[in-house]
Amino acid sequence: SDFISDRWIKTINFGSNTTYFSAYDFRTEGSAIFQSLESFCRLSKDYAIQSIDSFNKDLFISQEVLKESVFRSQTNVIIHQFQLSSPIELLTELELIEKMIAGNRILSALQTNFMQLYTPWFYNVVQIWMRNRAFRVAQHSTCSCRARIDCNMESTIFDIFESSDFEHYPPTGQILMIIPGMVHSCLPVNTILLSTLECFYNQTCLNDLVSLLPTTGTFTAMPQFEQSRYELNSTIQTIIDN
Repeated sequence: SDFISDRWIKTINFGSNTTYFSAYDFRTEGSAIFQSLESFCRLSKDYAIQSIDSFNKDLFISQEVLKESVFRSQTNVIIHQFQLSSPIELLTELELIEKMIAGNRILSALQTNFMQLYTPWFYNVVQIWMRNRAFRVAQHSTCSCRARIDCNMESTIFDIFESSDFEHYPPTGQILMIIPGMVHSCLPVNTILLSTLECFYNQTCLNDLVSLLPTTGTFTAMPQFEQSRYELNSTIQTIIDN
């Protein structure tokens, strides 16, 4: 797919300009989001190859000769157990990483979960303050990246450049585009897990997104496969879970 290629990842990488966008803007973390997606694709493939290799080395031993029907039945059970257990191994590692990040409050380099504030003090000393990002989930309720790493909102491109250093909540208004199916979360990895790729199956939606990126290149929407067991609005988390 184009969307895990270096060409796409470089297209949505704004480099040093990233710091001028809102921390809640798609352009701030776009490159990191799709690098995460590429990593999931690569890890899933590696896990599948390793699991199949391990499965092929297993021995099926019986003390007596089995009828063909019994042999087929037991083989199907073993294959079914293999299909169930393989995704769990990847999920277990992913959950461990997420818990380590949340438990240790690791700061994203893109400052999507915490922001750093620098305050001049005396004798040329500068104080560094840490403040968490937060999302409005209701009129009088918020979700804090300090407490949870799966807080989220619709993925948005704002008409804002040189945003304020102190940005506890997402901007209001000045919206250029809301990307269908995509969300913005505390960390790029959570963003892609909670998102769908439905916009990238729709050429019109994709063209609208590309028009807001610094490129003259063209990208083609992904084809829809009737044989796929997933819907276009399936989240990446759902696909990994299964």
